[in-house]
Parts: sequence; C-alpha cells; structure tokens
Amino acid sequence: MHTYKPVRDFADGVRIAFSGVEDGSMAAGGGKPSLPGHEKNAELFLKTCGFEAKSRAKVFVTYLPENTYTHIDRVDESTTGAIKSDALFTTMKNQVITLPVADCIATVVYDPVVPLLGVLHLGRHASVAGLIEEFAIRVADECGSDPCDWHIWMSPSLKSDHDVMDYFDPPYIEQWQGFMRVRDDGKIHIDIPGHNRERFERLGVPQANIYVSPHNTYTDERYFSHRAATELGHAERQGRMMVAAALE
Repeated sequence: MHTYKPVRDFADGVRIAFSGVEDGSMAAGGGKPSLPGHEKNAELFLKTCGFEAKSRAKVFVTYLPENTYTHIDRVDESTTGAIKSDALFTTMKNQVITLPVADCIATVVYDPVVPLLGVLHLGRHASVAGLIEEFAIRVADECGSDPCDWHIWMSPSLKSDHDVMDYFDPPYIEQWQGFMRVRDDGKIHIDIPGHNRERFERLGVPQANIYVSPHNTYTDERYFSHRAATELGHAERQGRMMVAAALE
C-alpha cells in the first residue's frame, strides 16, 4: 500500500516521486554502499511509481575530507549505477536519476525549455558550499539552461527547529543572516530550505515555480530521520528515502 506521497502535480513533461518509511529504506547512508535489500526496495518503488526506464543513475554522497560538495555529473546513455557526486543532470528522456536522503533536501530542477532535469543533494555541506550556483553555471555552459525557465521541487527535510549546527563557517555569512539564529544555549539553528529557496530566486527562478515541502523529517514519522534516530534513540527511524525523476 502506498497511502501517502508528497508529490502531486509538478510540471508537464517530468515524472518525480519521493519514498517514505512504508516503502522501506533505499540506501545505507553515511557513505556506505547500498545492500541488496535497499536495491530491492528501490526497484519496487520505481516500478510502483511508473518508472519504466531500463537504466538508473543515482547520486552516491560521500563525506570524505577532499569532497567539495559541489561535484556535478551529467548522465547520458553510458551512465548507470551509483555515482560519487552531489548532483546529477540529464537531457535524455526516460533516463531515471535518483537520490537517497534522510534529513537533507532532495531537490529536483526541471527546465522544460531545454529540456533538462537535475537532482541536487542540498544538505548543510552543499548548501554552504554553493552547489546551487555551481549547478546553474554548469548547465548554462553545457545546455544553455536559464533559471528563469526552471521549476523546483524540494523534498521533506529537517526544519530549523531541529537543525542545529555545531559549526557554521560559510564563505559569505551575510547570505545566511536571515536564515540562522542563536538560541539561549548557544546553539546555532539554520533554515536550509528557506536559504536555498532564496538562492534559487536570486538566480531568477520565479517564486511560483518553487515548491518547498513543509514536512519536517524529524517529527513526521512517515519519513526516516537520521537526526531523530540518533538524538531520540528511535532506531526504527534510521533509513533513507529516495527521490526519483525522469523526463517523459
């Protein structure tokens, strides 16, 4: 039974879906390779949601010291499997690109004019590092994609009430002033979805074309949450959701 899905109407020409706890965990997380059970869950979810492509490329996020969190890869007919990257994009129809997440924002970028489709892993590292801007530069250079034509979908994610940063050293602190606050205990809370929405708007994406899910993965038990599992000791909430997208 797939009783709830956060993706309703998005935009003509693209299919996207986002899994929940009821679909099972889609990846191991933490830079560890997926197990056979994860892959089985992913393939069943894709089939249930109507993805019929023969090949799938997925973002495989690592947290290695040398990672810049702005790595972007283009997917073509020769690309398949797990790719160590922070974002994938394609101009190929029926090529499925996927991204597993826990509390981070799985973001879909769709340009119906090129047409072009991308998935971005917008966690704290990539958001601070400027993945959105790097993505815009890359697809403009290679495909002529203009943010004014984009449609954006951002997944359920960790919200600012529960997003505590033990470190915060972005290169342009002024860009975060409206999206961070220091509480009485000295902890810094940040609003990553709000910040990233503004970054897209600054690039020229129309406000009406940006959807940010209001659902908080920390409190909404329909989703896995690494932070909730760790802080609350709820082991059953340890897992990964997955966004899947394809040009139709």
